[in-house]
Amino acid sequence: PTGGFIGSYGQVKFENGGLAHYSVQDIYVPDGALIGYVPPPKPIQEAFKTGSWRLANSNWEPDFHKASKTISWFFEKGGVDVGDGLVAVNLEVVEDIIKAIGDITLPDYDTTLNADNLYLVAQYEAERDFFPGSTQKKDFLSALTKYLLLHSSDLSEKSILQIAASILEHTKQRNIQASFTEPVLQETVETFRISGKVTPDNRTLDYLFIVDANLGANKANYYVEREAIQKVTDLGEAFEVELKVSYVNNSQTERPKPPKYWGGDYKNYMRVLLPNAHGL
Repeated sequence: PTGGFIGSYGQVKFENGGLAHYSVQDIYVPDGALIGYVPPPKPIQEAFKTGSWRLANSNWEPDFHKASKTISWFFEKGGVDVGDGLVAVNLEVVEDIIKAIGDITLPDYDTTLNADNLYLVAQYEAERDFFPGSTQKKDFLSALTKYLLLHSSDLSEKSILQIAASILEHTKQRNIQASFTEPVLQETVETFRISGKVTPDNRTLDYLFIVDANLGANKANYYVEREAIQKVTDLGEAFEVELKVSYVNNSQTERPKPPKYWGGDYKNYMRVLLPNAHGL
């Protein structure tokens, strides 16, 4: 819900204000190192019946600041040092960065990447000829990351400004969220309101937060269009609130057929978060 299923992760290390090291890895590497049993949230258990809670779906809390503690715990148990904290980035952020850069051709992959096909190509490369222990998803994402970093110094001023404006907008839309154990860093992300904390508006003590979770394990939400209409009526001493949420599933197939086709029925677990009488 605060970022969905964690498919991959990257580790970055900075020294003296510069990028010193980076790596990209499939989430199933540390996930496979977990031992023991952790009771999963009831909806996850009912949907997947997999027994223990896992790192890949540990991002369950709508509040990212809370979820990050659970995610970090799983990472540590899987042998990954989370360092100073976590940053969650949704697909739309990467798509907009590529849109600013332009088409991308990776030498080892016979395809041209752009913002429109990134998701489908990434899924195809991750699932193509898959076998336990395969590294194709990590290899593809590593190649893409290397390309973006190598070409970042060649960007025009227009592209840099476009990327900066896009990132700023994505922070407002909560497509980038961060949580740190280092106090100064955490204070900074809270100041810019990208900590992912679920809090009411300071002026009205009000909010509406619709939280969807696809529990079908089929990427169907990629094809789903959602519309929410909220009607608020002032009754004098109180407000009457009516909420209507509608979904349209544009999936091309009834059942997922990876690696080329994803989608199918949208098995959604929806939560609607509202403030109580005190706005908390």
